[in-house]
Amino acid sequence: MKERLFRPGADSRPFLTELAKYYDKRQKEVGVRITQLTANKYHRLLRYLREYTRVQYEKDDLPLSLVDYEYIDGFNTFLQTAHNCNNNGAVNLLCCLKNFNPLRHPQRMDRKESVPALQNEDR
Repeated sequence: MKERLFRPGADSRPFLTELAKYYDKRQKEVGVRITQLTANKYHRLLRYLREYTRVQYEKDDLPLSLVDYEYIDGFNTFLQTAHNCNNNGAVNLLCCLKNFNPLRHPQRMDRKESVPALQNEDR
């Protein structure tokens, strides 16, 4: 992970800050494109990710370039252990994370590409 901190060209935008902006955008869509329950999932996702990042990495935020399979898999385990989320609950939150565009391709906002860590291997 340390090698990636100094990668040239890596996306250095703060992950949780960008996700908070995305949450604010989604919150404004309540009643128009999404329900309040969906907005609540994004809020819960952001809250749990902040907690996970503080516990696991001892930081308040990470660059987008460090959000990889290892991070997401660790977050999934964190959800299931620290918050007693069953598999379906964790998957629901991870689906919200999958919809966060900068994770699909950090350098370009290309909708055709997605995070490999969130793809279903059975396909």
